[in-house]
Amino acid sequence: MLAIASFILHGIYVLLPAASLGVFATKGRTWLKRSVAGAWISGSLLAGVILAAYVFATGGSVAYGQIAKAIYFGVSVMLLLRVVDTAIKAAVFRLYRIDRPGIARWRLALAVMTRVIVFGSLALPWVMSAAMVYRPRVVPPETPRSVIMLAYESVEFTASDGTRLAGWYIPASESSPITAIVCHGLGSSKSSMWMILQKLNEAGINVLTIDLRAHAESSGQLTSFGATESADVIGAVDWIKQNHPDAARRVVGVGASLGAAAIIEAA
Repeated sequence: MLAIASFILHGIYVLLPAASLGVFATKGRTWLKRSVAGAWISGSLLAGVILAAYVFATGGSVAYGQIAKAIYFGVSVMLLLRVVDTAIKAAVFRLYRIDRPGIARWRLALAVMTRVIVFGSLALPWVMSAAMVYRPRVVPPETPRSVIMLAYESVEFTASDGTRLAGWYIPASESSPITAIVCHGLGSSKSSMWMILQKLNEAGINVLTIDLRAHAESSGQLTSFGATESADVIGAVDWIKQNHPDAARRVVGVGASLGAAAIIEAA
């Protein structure tokens, strides 16, 4: 049931913005055209603010395709909110019988207040959760060599469910049978784990640090807070065992926030 609901919701998010453009090809319905135009403008602004915040915080770069996808997703969120607001308005006005002649001003005011409270209670957590689940992929410019002066290998592999992932393999200065899989937190990337990478290297431990799905150089746009990211950790373990078996006689996980949840789920 949950999988079916997820499939339907994904379909709505994907199809709604494209379908909304058909409104501008119809005659009349000025109010509907204005509503759709407002959703496109507000959704684009929302996406722009989120992208700008990530670029400013990381000093990274974002591809044009990621900008387009972020705008499309933001518009989809705003359109859905417009649909929900319209439904709430209709239900509340019917409840307070606003369409009846001679309606008292206090009843109209109460109806408007009820609409605002109900919509706000839904809209705020909806927008916040959407902004957390959808990840615009911003790629920071730093590397282990440029920041902590360590040799590294850029690697690509797939999670156990086939998602393409990116990472850095940092071998220990001397041969070691231990490798640490290092996983970052939500909205971050492998570039945020410098202190941990340096400490592990100083301790003589090999490191494979990865961008979890929907982050930085890995593919995907949605995070599940550790549930599907566990497949990323399993894919990293498989890669190290296949490509550096002598360094994978013991594999440990080191993670923060989302990364910790993914490691625990994978274990």
